[in-house]
Amino acid sequence: MSNIVNYFLSEFSVHNKGGDEVYAVNREGNLYEFIRDEIHDGHLPDDFRFKTVYRALEDLSLQDETALNVPQIEPDIYYSDLNKWATRSISHDYLNEAIESQQHFGIANSYFDLVARAQQIELDEITIKVYQFVLDELQKYQAQQAVEDDSENEWEA
Repeated sequence: MSNIVNYFLSEFSVHNKGGDEVYAVNREGNLYEFIRDEIHDGHLPDDFRFKTVYRALEDLSLQDETALNVPQIEPDIYYSDLNKWATRSISHDYLNEAIESQQHFGIANSYFDLVARAQQIELDEITIKVYQFVLDELQKYQAQQAVEDDSENEWEA
């Protein structure tokens, strides 16, 4: 598992631009297709989402392979970071979802709480998708290894 996750991490490049980290991924391969199709889902590329995928992969790379869990990423803790997140056009959907979730989770006590809750919804959505993607890729790899092992055994027989 760690080999697959480390391979995906190596597909990223991280640069500083104007004091912010900018994440990019190699445009070849399954990781790029996954991010384009499942994470960006038709929206323009987004540094927040690239960073979240990267952070989720980092978390998975540090976990014990025998007990993998969905990565847990906390929302931003500074108003300026939450405000920056909230200004993205796609964030409005998550803000609306956070407002609607107040029926189940209680009323947010402040703007900060509401935006943090909205950001957590997006973080959870992305990390669950990354976790499932890594598990799917691991299954594909294991199936391919089994086929290759079977072919080697046929040649030996």
